[in-house]
Amino acid sequence: MKKIYKATVILLLIFGAFPLIQSDQTNVYLDNYYGAPIGCIIGEKAEFIVPNGTRTDSLGDINSLSSITIKTTGFGSTYGLSPQYPLANTLATIKDERINHINSDAIIAVLPSNFYNAWNIEIRWEPRGVKVETFAKRSFLTREGEWAKAVLGEEYAKKVHAIASTDYKKAEGQGMVNLWKELKRSFEPPTYTKMKTKIPGSPQPNLQQTEDEIKLTIDRLSRSLQRYKERGFVV
Repeated sequence: MKKIYKATVILLLIFGAFPLIQSDQTNVYLDNYYGAPIGCIIGEKAEFIVPNGTRTDSLGDINSLSSITIKTTGFGSTYGLSPQYPLANTLATIKDERINHINSDAIIAVLPSNFYNAWNIEIRWEPRGVKVETFAKRSFLTREGEWAKAVLGEEYAKKVHAIASTDYKKAEGQGMVNLWKELKRSFEPPTYTKMKTKIPGSPQPNLQQTEDEIKLTIDRLSRSLQRYKERGFVV
């Protein structure tokens, strides 16, 4: 009797949890970093244009997306010279990898093409509910965020993401500094003011921050962000 009871409990746990796993949605978005507008077709729906430097609304849950194709929209596309590029492999990869990204959205990033790839596609994952409000911020996190992860380590990459993904409207309304803008400036190349009289052969000073200086900046801004949260300036 005990064996039957244990087997029943195990089955209930397995099949009770199964719908929860299956019901977890994975919304799919498309980011256009291509450098020009691209056409996008979902299943049998009409083509729509994705302007460069923008993100689409949700294309749907991965379970409901039968197909997505993209194409260029230049002059030749009018005459059928721009073939559709299917993203079947990309969708299949998202389906395979979503188990490792519970409660996350899948982002199909269309990057600038190169000599080796006519279409340069990457899959990125973002926590569901964490909305980065501007494409400029998403581009920043793509470039500098990935650089921070590769060069400075996971800890600093998380700090960069936290600083950049925070909404500072309330803080700015109370005269506080926008920490993302401050962080962004630390990554930007320095600009030099041309002097009216320049000493021949004099080198320009290297004002670009070193890795250690960038770490100090990230740490400082991360502490400021924590104080903002404690005082209710940001959520």
